[in-house]
Amino acid sequence: MWRTAATIAFRSLRWQDEVYLPDLNSRITVLDSEDRLITHLGEDQQAYKQQGWPNLPKSYYRPDKFSSPHGVCVDSQGNVYVAEWISDGRVTKLVRQS
Repeated sequence: MWRTAATIAFRSLRWQDEVYLPDLNSRITVLDSEDRLITHLGEDQQAYKQQGWPNLPKSYYRPDKFSSPHGVCVDSQGNVYVAEWISDGRVTKLVRQS
């Protein structure tokens, strides 16, 4: 389901716990407390298959997709912050929608 998480972030809610894993399948995997998949964020199943990955040319990157996410944290409002290990580095904030 996921591979090689560099960090893990947890978010506890009254009704559900969430685990966020920066997944080297070029996505953030979100699981519940029973390890069931909730969703994948920013998934790009082609990025990690590209020659030269994770140092792909800037022209490849899109604001809504990840290439090589390595760090993740979640704030109290549920916004997700992702740091990517790419040639120039990139930090992305995903704003949680109600």
